[in-house]
Amino acid sequence: MKICLYTSTFLPKIGGIENYIHFLAKHLTLLGRDVTVLNATKQPVEDPTKAFGLTYKVINVPRPSSGSFRVLKGLEMVRDAVEAERFDVIHAQKVYPAGYIAWAMQNLTGLPYL
Repeated sequence: MKICLYTSTFLPKIGGIENYIHFLAKHLTLLGRDVTVLNATKQPVEDPTKAFGLTYKVINVPRPSSGSFRVLKGLEMVRDAVEAERFDVIHAQKVYPAGYIAWAMQNLTGLPYL
């Protein structure tokens, strides 16, 4: 199963959401799942897998913010990643904009989301 964890906050920032996404990805990987974090942080680390020794894939995408155009741009970037990676499910952290974009992806592609 290919799982996408979509978040607007991630390493190197340390906090509840960042730790949650990291440990969820780590343990799903240990269970044999193919996990990718779609990282939409403001200033992502170029290759966090090397910087932090991660065992799962991280793809940096532009961070959407409020406003129709920016959310549509975020949706376009997530759609491209979803099509390229062929995920089975998308897990969005936070309701807006990540959850809204995941909901829109489900409406466009049928991809289930959490």
